[in-house]
Amino acid sequence: MLKRSIALKKGLLLRIGAVANFLVFFALALGTIKAKTPTVDEPIYIGYGRQLWLFEPQARLSRQPPLSDWLIGSLLVTEPNLPDLTQMASWPTGDRPKIAHEFLWRHGLNVERVALLARLPILFAGMLLGSLMARWAYERQGLSGQFAASLLFAYSPNLLAFSSVATTDLPIVVTYFAALFTLWRYWQKPSRPGYVLAGLCLGLALGVKLTALLLLPLTLILCYSQWQRGQPWWRPGVIWLGLLPIAGLTLWGLYGFEVKQVSGVPFPIPAGTYVDNFRHADSQISRGHETFLLGQRSSRGWWYYFFVTLLLKSPVPILILAGLAAGLTVARRRWRQDIFLWVPAAALMAVASYTRFNLGHRHILPVEPLLSVWAVGAVPTLLQKRLGQIGLGTALAWYVLAGVRQYPHYLAYFNELAGGPAEGYRYLSDSNIDWGQDLKLLADYQKRNGLDSVYLSYFGSGAPDYYGLQWRRLLNADEEAIFPIANPAPGYYAISVTNLHGMFLNDPETFDWFRRREPVEKLGYSIFIYQVPEQAEGSWIAHCLDPVALLEPEQASQLVGQANPRQVYFTCEDSWVFPKGGQPGWYILPLGKDTAWVEKHFPGRLVQVYEHPATALAASYAVYSWSGKPDVIQALTGGQTQSALTTEDRPMALPVRFGETVELAGYGVEAPAWYTVWRVHGPAPAPLSVLSHFYYGEPLPLVADGLGFTSEQWNAGDVFVQWYDFPQATSESFLETGLYNYPDGESLTFDLNGQTGERLRLASRK
Repeated sequence: MLKRSIALKKGLLLRIGAVANFLVFFALALGTIKAKTPTVDEPIYIGYGRQLWLFEPQARLSRQPPLSDWLIGSLLVTEPNLPDLTQMASWPTGDRPKIAHEFLWRHGLNVERVALLARLPILFAGMLLGSLMARWAYERQGLSGQFAASLLFAYSPNLLAFSSVATTDLPIVVTYFAALFTLWRYWQKPSRPGYVLAGLCLGLALGVKLTALLLLPLTLILCYSQWQRGQPWWRPGVIWLGLLPIAGLTLWGLYGFEVKQVSGVPFPIPAGTYVDNFRHADSQISRGHETFLLGQRSSRGWWYYFFVTLLLKSPVPILILAGLAAGLTVARRRWRQDIFLWVPAAALMAVASYTRFNLGHRHILPVEPLLSVWAVGAVPTLLQKRLGQIGLGTALAWYVLAGVRQYPHYLAYFNELAGGPAEGYRYLSDSNIDWGQDLKLLADYQKRNGLDSVYLSYFGSGAPDYYGLQWRRLLNADEEAIFPIANPAPGYYAISVTNLHGMFLNDPETFDWFRRREPVEKLGYSIFIYQVPEQAEGSWIAHCLDPVALLEPEQASQLVGQANPRQVYFTCEDSWVFPKGGQPGWYILPLGKDTAWVEKHFPGRLVQVYEHPATALAASYAVYSWSGKPDVIQALTGGQTQSALTTEDRPMALPVRFGETVELAGYGVEAPAWYTVWRVHGPAPAPLSVLSHFYYGEPLPLVADGLGFTSEQWNAGDVFVQWYDFPQATSESFLETGLYNYPDGESLTFDLNGQTGERLRLASRK
């Protein structure tokens, strides 16, 4: 009797706990709804949902089946001031984003209320999903399974995220799961109502998203998985075929029993819009979609994309418990009993990976509730031993804490394997982290910090002015930069993570300067705030020739935000130039150019601030900022007086001036390279070049004449270095150098303290 009483109390507590979990889910999702700006896709679905309830034609906006839009629009009938899409100025354009933007933001609507009305039905659908998860777990593992499933549902960052936005993503999760659960339940307890319900749920899933077409072959496979010996082989197939008319009628009803002519079919067919949607989706998959993964961008996607998102965006306790459940499935040979969970999850992952249409983790979101219910299968085994109880309690506490701490920024959730949500931007983009949901948060940040204005590059559908944001554009209407991208002006910059990654921009490297810096704030983990205290100053731009200049002068000037900088050109393979003796400026070098020699002699002075990989329109290049050095010559010579010999073996101290134009200020030997350092004092009287003959014990010297910084560009104060790749220097080797007029070969002479000559002999040991 006592045991029964304890069991009843335990059961009551588990039921109360499950109800409490549902209340927590509702509270967290409702708070998230109120906190977040409408995301990129929501205005489209809100507008179409509104139009459906006016019984307008569906084809203009929708590219998916209509059930989600029916849900989204169901409460909008209570909002009297919504415009009619067909009467808007943008309607004739057929531009879905433009139509959606005008609908939501240009008619004086209370956007907060409209978003709430559109999102609430999706939240209720999320609650339905939780009920189905809890019921399936209860029928598999009893009350403990029911409580565990309700907890995994209630604190799921991903389910909370998409139960809070008015899109198709959560409805497909609900209907996909419902179709599988009702079919499983029919096979456990066959009945006519159960059979009809399974067909109805299959039709509802088909009416949400084209992804649900996967359920057709899946349900056939699952039906045959329940075949028993002694039964006719065709019986599961007949049961499956009987579901199709029920599902088809349900889908047709969602289209208002439409009969429509479609291209390629000689007669009208039911739900013809569904066929058109399928064709559009197929062509969209063929075109690809720009995607970001692990620091790389691609329009063709990666086969492993969804495995990475599953690993980084699924709570770690779910992964652990699902792994244990999979181990139990194998060990106990429960493949058939668990097949309704693992096969649909694996099939969705496989198909999504095969198509490489990498739109985001949301496209495999139906996997999560299946994994959760499967994971619950490990709970009874863990409860049998003390160590298992401790492990289960720890995992669930970890899970709950992660879900609460993420509030209300669930779209940007990343697990501990990714370093948490603050590090998620390093791995994924778009709806995985930044879907335009935090514009309201940015307006609050500006007000809280008393900022007069911010520079803004926002990825989303929101209207900054609606939230009272004072802002200046970084991009024009064609998504092209209108600021110096390698040297931004002082101020606060707010950049959406998706734009930071270069997604959907004409130039993906627009924000490379910012990617090299840590933001001062990560608003909702989706909008990064950068503070630029001052703009770098410089009076020149030095271009490395490869073999020609990588940028036009106007392009280079725009990059660094300088109106009329001096622009010089040099061959950085065998020379280096310090215009104006090393005053601040910029270098434009081939991407990947080795700058170790400069960094060795001038640590911290040469800093890469921007890079641009090669495109069809431009070569690759990198921009380096040169912060200036008080005395370039001193840094290159070590501040010591160097000596040289004339050709008559008479020693003399450097520097040695050649005429009124230039002087040899120093040299160095860094095996196997030699370098000479020259300082310009005035314009060159004629085209000049440097003579360089290396003597190392052979009868003939190695000749390396040439000049990487042409004399036509020389200005007083310029310093340039010419280096040579010669064999290993010995005590007997030396370099003979001087200047000459290369058109006629006439050498320049020096005259210092009565010593004159044309060439200097530089010893290998100074």
